[in-house]
Amino acid sequence: MKKLLAILLALVVVGGAFAQVTTAISASGAVQFVDQGGWASFNKDGLGYNTLTFKGSDADGKWGFSVTDEDFITSAFEIRDWSAWYKGDFTKVIVGQIRNADIRLLGATGGNAANFAGTQRFFGVAGTGAGKYGMIVESTTLGALTLGLGLPILETKAQIADVACKTEIGAAYTIENVGKFIVLVRPDLVTTTNVVTNVGFTYTGMEGLTATVIGRYDIKAADDFRFNVGADYGKDKITGGFEFSAVSAAEFDWDVYAYGGYQVLDPLAATLEATYASDESYSVNLNVEWDHGNGMTCGADIGYNGELTNDLYVGYSISL
Repeated sequence: MKKLLAILLALVVVGGAFAQVTTAISASGAVQFVDQGGWASFNKDGLGYNTLTFKGSDADGKWGFSVTDEDFITSAFEIRDWSAWYKGDFTKVIVGQIRNADIRLLGATGGNAANFAGTQRFFGVAGTGAGKYGMIVESTTLGALTLGLGLPILETKAQIADVACKTEIGAAYTIENVGKFIVLVRPDLVTTTNVVTNVGFTYTGMEGLTATVIGRYDIKAADDFRFNVGADYGKDKITGGFEFSAVSAAEFDWDVYAYGGYQVLDPLAATLEATYASDESYSVNLNVEWDHGNGMTCGADIGYNGELTNDLYVGYSISL
């Protein structure tokens, strides 16, 4: 109840302070009726999926504020990120506990490969998790090119010289009808054994096709190189894709994710997924799902990962 009151109060405050206000809510999970062991359970997707976001800006879109709770269904109010921003004639300045993906790429199927799913964000924040404090400055007048600087200024005091030596540099360039290229470098001249370079290119020049190559190189005590290559395709009733990812550090580990789907009827689809990794672990799963078209689905899974797995469920996925 206290959390609900806090959310309602935040809506009132945000609505009164800004001319343009939006509230975004997402929630997903499944009611699992029975699995291979005969168990029934309610499964929330949890952090990063059950989110509540408030955003506000002035009428001209020159300044604004946003805050996101990463799991509003739990009893605790978990702030994932918040930021205030200002857009001038040449740059956009963002300050706060930032989780920014303007210069970032995921694997072609959405980052389903296990060893390396996507490049890092500014300040090294990747995937679900709290943002980090600092300031980002992005260009706004270079057309298809976006340049960015990230200053990781934390709540704990640090010498400005050290902050300057850890300033991150990023760029994203969009080629019309071809794709997008990104590079993000964390030079860290203070601790020179923690220099990280992220690069990537995604091709979207063919209808229905997304092909992506991404990589990350960490200069540490032991060099750490990660890469991911994959493609995703969808046309008419057919979908399919794969990702191959690998990490080369003390050892070379790799994994493959692949899937294929077919729309049997307008509401009925079947999807076959498979994974295999260098440690010889594997999984195969067939999903048949009926989509009611309003965020509610019902379906069944049958799979094998050394043992037979199966379940019947009703799923929900709401995004408002």
